[in-house]
Amino acid sequence: MLWIDDLVYLDPDYLRTRFRPEAQGLAPRVIATALTGAKPRTREHVLAHLPDADTDADATAATADVLTAQTQVLSVYFWEIVYRKHPQIYRLFSACQAVPLHEAFPLGELRGKDVVDIGTGTAKVIGHLAPVARKVWGFDPAGPLLDIARDAYQDQPHVSFGIGTFDDIPLDDASADAVVSCFAYQSSEERGGLRGLAEIRRVLRPGGQAMIAVSNSRTEAFLRAQGMVERVTPSPVVWSRPADAPPLLDRLFELAHVRFDGSPTAVGDRLRVYDFPR
Repeated sequence: MLWIDDLVYLDPDYLRTRFRPEAQGLAPRVIATALTGAKPRTREHVLAHLPDADTDADATAATADVLTAQTQVLSVYFWEIVYRKHPQIYRLFSACQAVPLHEAFPLGELRGKDVVDIGTGTAKVIGHLAPVARKVWGFDPAGPLLDIARDAYQDQPHVSFGIGTFDDIPLDDASADAVVSCFAYQSSEERGGLRGLAEIRRVLRPGGQAMIAVSNSRTEAFLRAQGMVERVTPSPVVWSRPADAPPLLDRLFELAHVRFDGSPTAVGDRLRVYDFPR
């Protein structure tokens, strides 16, 4: 479904700044071993943007070792590749989620406000915010997802999109009244962490709100340890599976721990939404 040569879909900026194999629990030699079974252009693409990479893997490594290394690498970067190689499948995956956005991000609190959505993806949350907010920015590190989002909102000048992450929001200090995020924030520094919380604080105006919706118990514990306060616990997410779901979509359901058990719908996790203490 995904192959080691799909690493070419990871853009140079991602490879330079966010690939970080060791931070993902991958020794550099695992990357090098995995790449011994890749096409030359894949090796060149990846290693050109990893100046500290171990490029001296044994070219005679056993096939089993190469396959094991490739499996490890693809399991870590699976979603990042999907966002870039199969953005339309990810858009469909997102559309299969019935998220209680009206509970997680109450429109009465966001009406007429300048709002930032981090990890916007294909702009599911933007569709909830755009009718009431004064200005909306959607940031994501995956360009192909942003292309879909831009196409959907090209006739709404108060909505804009750009490359951005939790620890690198391309806005001036005190630019926003609210920062929202749905499913995107995690406790690791690569996907949020302390740097992400500091960056959210930086772009918020005095009295501004964070609405960070998560469903991972580890991330919840991390946020509480940082003094974050639970705002609300919305209704559970409800999933639906199209009758003609492609195999990759079913794989995404599996990785997201969504089980339909023969039914066209499934009840998923319950979100919890966190803000800074007042």
